[in-house]
Amino acid sequence: MVGGLKGLSTSEERREGFLLAHRRHGLEADPRLVVEGLSTSQGGRLGMLRLLSLNDAPTAVFSANNNMTIGALAALRASGLRVPQDLALVGFDDYPWADLFEPRLTTVAQPLTAIGARAVQLLLRRISDPAAPVETLRMTAHIQHRNSCGCSPEGEPVLSHEQ
Repeated sequence: MVGGLKGLSTSEERREGFLLAHRRHGLEADPRLVVEGLSTSQGGRLGMLRLLSLNDAPTAVFSANNNMTIGALAALRASGLRVPQDLALVGFDDYPWADLFEPRLTTVAQPLTAIGARAVQLLLRRISDPAAPVETLRMTAHIQHRNSCGCSPEGEPVLSHEQ
């Protein structure tokens, strides 16, 4: 995982989600495989290069935001590695141009329209009633399956990765 800037709630929650997924599948996450990407393109590039420099480099990487995904892709290209043939890649944050990359990027997509609409509702409520209780909302993200993950649409691996 190329994680975001420490201390940001989104970075911490995505890191915890990554670790939770491992636990749910009975796997222990190797701490060497979780690097900080500083939530920037340059940080994502450096984080990916750190992962690639490991003796037992990963065959799949999750990048925790779109800026770091761009940096990770740059590092992979500079290293002569192909996605998903040599390394599978999934990013967080879907964006209209994710479908324009080759390979098309698999991403975790947030319901941005619903988030924005709910934020406006809460803001208007706060303006009309400053004493209204604070609400914390969680909205479900979904996988925007494309082909950078090396899986079929059903989630079955279609490529074998050799280390």
